[in-house]
Amino acid sequence: MKTIFCALCAFMTLTPAFSQDTLVLTLEEALRRGTSHSYELRNQELNLRGTALEAARLEARRAPVLGAGGDLRSNLILPTTIIPGSVFSNQGQGEGDRKVRFGTVFNISATLDATYPLIDPTLSADRQLADARRALQGSILEVQKKQVRLQISEAWYEVFLSEEQLRLAADKLQRARDLLAVTYARRDAGTALPSDLLRSQLEVENGLAAYEQASYQLAAARQALAHRTGITLSTPLRTAGMPA
Repeated sequence: MKTIFCALCAFMTLTPAFSQDTLVLTLEEALRRGTSHSYELRNQELNLRGTALEAARLEARRAPVLGAGGDLRSNLILPTTIIPGSVFSNQGQGEGDRKVRFGTVFNISATLDATYPLIDPTLSADRQLADARRALQGSILEVQKKQVRLQISEAWYEVFLSEEQLRLAADKLQRARDLLAVTYARRDAGTALPSDLLRSQLEVENGLAAYEQASYQLAAARQALAHRTGITLSTPLRTAGMPA
């Protein structure tokens, strides 16, 4: 009797109780979360972007190269010429001579030049090599996407099947409990043998063991799915049923 009581208490403890905070995860949502969370896909996308940058650098080799220069000079001493004052006055007026400086104190000059490579013998081969690398990295990314989606799908279906197994184990354990209650009643009425009671007790214990095993398998499957989709392990989750 004590064994059965402990079994029933354990059954009540292991029964999953989903609160409102439980994350209900469909297969489509799991795939969306998993592909955006995958570090493997992120790294490969960076590799693909690197090949695109390499191709852009190759195209820059054919662009004109512009150069600019400037020069600033200061004339400390300007040439000075003395012009007689008679040039600036009428006859008979005593206009003084004038000093005239020719030039500017600062001289600024600027230059602009452009060069264009007419022949680049290695550019064509470099372009082909860059295109091949970009195609290869793109193919690798597509393969990795399929692999990641497959892994996520397998983890989701594992949770779904484990939930069904737990439900079946719970139903089987409940039937064993009901049968045990009937056997107790028959024993009290004197219509059941001690062997019948032992058999019913054994069915409850076997059902509880199967339920515990299904619970552990479901917990492991949920952790694997959470790892694949980037969900924290402490978040309770369950699947939303088979996709249409």
